[in-house]
Amino acid sequence: MNAMISNLFKILAVILLAMMLQGCLDIYFTTEVHQNGSITKTIVFEGDSSEIISQHFPFLNDETWDRQWLDGDDDKKKLVLSKDFKSARKAAKELNPADSIPQIRIHPVLKKKFRWFFSYLEYKDILLATNPFQKIDWRDYLSKEEILLIPMDEDDRENHPLYKDLEFNSTEDRFENYLYDSGYEEFWQLFILSVNNTDGSTFNQELLQQVRLPIFEELKNSDNDISTSEDLLHAFKLFLDPETIDRVFKQNLETFEYFTTKMDYFNEAMDDNYRFVIRMPGLLVNTNSNEIEGNSLSWEIDYFEAFFEDYEMIAESRIVNIWAFIVTGLAIAFLLFGMIWKLFRKKKA
Repeated sequence: MNAMISNLFKILAVILLAMMLQGCLDIYFTTEVHQNGSITKTIVFEGDSSEIISQHFPFLNDETWDRQWLDGDDDKKKLVLSKDFKSARKAAKELNPADSIPQIRIHPVLKKKFRWFFSYLEYKDILLATNPFQKIDWRDYLSKEEILLIPMDEDDRENHPLYKDLEFNSTEDRFENYLYDSGYEEFWQLFILSVNNTDGSTFNQELLQQVRLPIFEELKNSDNDISTSEDLLHAFKLFLDPETIDRVFKQNLETFEYFTTKMDYFNEAMDDNYRFVIRMPGLLVNTNSNEIEGNSLSWEIDYFEAFFEDYEMIAESRIVNIWAFIVTGLAIAFLLFGMIWKLFRKKKA
């Protein structure tokens, strides 16, 4: 995986961002499911405090979350956030607001099935696809089997039955091309939208289509660091009127800042470590976790494991409906009492 990450850093430096290596964070997402259908979410960030507060999560500054700063290991800091939710649906809405900035997104789902003596709780934490640039379908570049190999470290990959050395070189190339193309496609669409929203723009569609590919090739071959949308637009000035480019940028700052935010998120999120824990009530009956301790289930997930598709963490448990046993017992007792009473009256008669 080290070789793959090195390639990715090189690619993204050219197209998306100036790859300045940053310290990684350890991020822990814990969900405790309660019998009544409510859930408690706890999120722990461990690392440098300045990097923690710069993370792309809408709830970091939400005062409705309980928060506590603690000392971690090796001079690190921990920020512990927790909140109770009446339902998974309410948690999903708050964790993933429609207008949220790019972030690691978790969508909780809880279903409860009533079976009289028992109830079954089916819970999922769905890690939504982490790729922030999705204007192009990855299926046009890679197969389902190939995206399984990409996030693996080198030893695991070489021991995997699907791995073939020469063929994987082609997989890497197509993955790199996908990163180039998807990042540029998203920026290009935002640029066209911004041009159409700019007063006094002299660019017409025919001209823009003529320079689209040359600009792309310039970015691919450039040795300049690229960390913001403004850096990307420098290449546009080689083919289009610089004064108009500046006008487009100034009149659409929010649009371009959003793209820069996506680049920042990608740069940070791909380096962080993620661990997810789900705790279920009752008796555990089903899960896709390979790390089970009592009713506590864990998953360690690499950023690229959920890069192309959603990653589901599944847990199902069975809880005893004590009241159902009591009601059933009383009903049986009442029935038996009725039968005995009838027999007693018949004998008496």
